[in-house]
Amino acid sequence: MKKALIAVLFAAVACTTFTSCRRTYYCECIDYKGNVTQFAIESGNKIQARNKCDQKGAVNNCDIK
Repeated sequence: MKKALIAVLFAAVACTTFTSCRRTYYCECIDYKGNVTQFAIESGNKIQARNKCDQKGAVNNCDIK
């Protein structure tokens, strides 16, 4: 039981510390007309996902939702 718990805790730490785990984040963009578009970003962490989202934000107002 303890070994299983330790393995789960290690996996959780590994996902947040390293970028080995890929999660899906959703980027939402609003253009100057008020149209909203959303797209999924596969990323290791929220900071990387926000950076990818911001690259689209050069034209639109984008952020992670």
